[in-house]
Amino acid sequence: CALRDHLAYCASKSAVDMLSKVMALELGEHGIRVNCVNPTVVMTAMGKIGWADPAKADPLLQRIPLHRFAEVEEVVDPILSC
Repeated sequence: CALRDHLAYCASKSAVDMLSKVMALELGEHGIRVNCVNPTVVMTAMGKIGWADPAKADPLLQRIPLHRFAEVEEVVDPILSC
């Protein structure tokens, strides 16, 4: 989702998303699968600092169905189990 004052961050996330789609399209014909994991805010060390302020976090949390940010293990564990 678009976030005010996060131009570079949002642009880089969008770039990775589109890069993986194009790679999947181009490499699929060679039998190479491309997957992209693109979660919302994850409570890494950077995430904990960047989203500690409730005034900043609450508007985004209201747009997330679980109304909470992801924990690192919730993103990493499914990838490692593949």
